[in-house]
Amino acid sequence: MTSFNRRKFLSCAAALPLSLYLPINSHAASAGSKKRLSGIIHELEGDVFINKNIANSSSIIKSGNLISVAYGGRLLFSMGEDTYLLQEGSSLQIESRDNVIVSGLRLLTGGLLAVFGTRQYSTKIHTRTATIGIRGTGVYLNSQPEKLYFCTCYGNTDLNLNHHHTEQIQSTHHKAFEISGHSEKTMSMKATQVLGHTDEELRLLEQYSGRKPLFDL
Repeated sequence: MTSFNRRKFLSCAAALPLSLYLPINSHAASAGSKKRLSGIIHELEGDVFINKNIANSSSIIKSGNLISVAYGGRLLFSMGEDTYLLQEGSSLQIESRDNVIVSGLRLLTGGLLAVFGTRQYSTKIHTRTATIGIRGTGVYLNSQPEKLYFCTCYGNTDLNLNHHHTEQIQSTHHKAFEISGHSEKTMSMKATQVLGHTDEELRLLEQYSGRKPLFDL
């Protein structure tokens, strides 16, 4: 990857609306004074940044961190019982509940494949277009300024469209949707094909979490 592309990615990330960088919940305000849930990096390719600092394979990811993967990069990591694959050109912020499980994710842009362990409370994944509530499941999202691709790979999710409508989705092997628009009047949702992720990637993520995907059980 050229230095020009790296600068271009960072400048684009810096141009994102300030509201997207706000803490997901009240725990974030005091995150600096508390011990935070930490994550382990399994695979790192290309340029990856944690809070705008270049990361390497031995870097530790903590709750409250902003993670950005430049174009041509890739990051696979685990936190608690959850494992994530963050694709190139993506930015993600993470928060935890009581330093035990991940409780909130904010996907600012790009693609995220994730598998989650069973939890008592729902984890919220926030995007520009929708908020997804999950417990123990596998999901893939790709968030762009005017469009969200979302797949419930297996398990149950609650898809909240811009606080106007909630769609409960149950899947055993991929249910994918494309959602566009930012307001109730302009928003549309349609079923679509599986894009941007594979069953082999889900198997790899679940392997790091010591599990198998539901479709292999």
